[in-house]
Amino acid sequence: MATSWRELLELARAIGAEMEGEAARRAAASRAYYAAWHCACEKLGIRDYIGHAPLVRALMESGSDPLVKAGRLLNQARRRRVHADYRLERAFSEQDMRACIEAAAKAAGMLEG
Repeated sequence: MATSWRELLELARAIGAEMEGEAARRAAASRAYYAAWHCACEKLGIRDYIGHAPLVRALMESGSDPLVKAGRLLNQARRRRVHADYRLERAFSEQDMRACIEAAAKAAGMLEG
């Protein structure tokens, strides 16, 4: 069965609220970012894989104020997701997780609306 970016965002929120520990925080941040990434691809009509930086660039260069703002938020979430996924030697706090989920959710909200 296929899934949607909305389900990924819901999962990120559930992981963040219901599970404890740094691994859960990292997983929640990662799922939230990918929810926003998929939402952006959907909004721009991108069906094939596009890299993270090119997707942010496409939003930022769109000339549409809501898309530019969403691009900034997506990039903020991307930076936190990179920390969560690849910087295991650095602590990933609850604040880091919340900031990532919030930025991703706001980006998706702007892209959806």
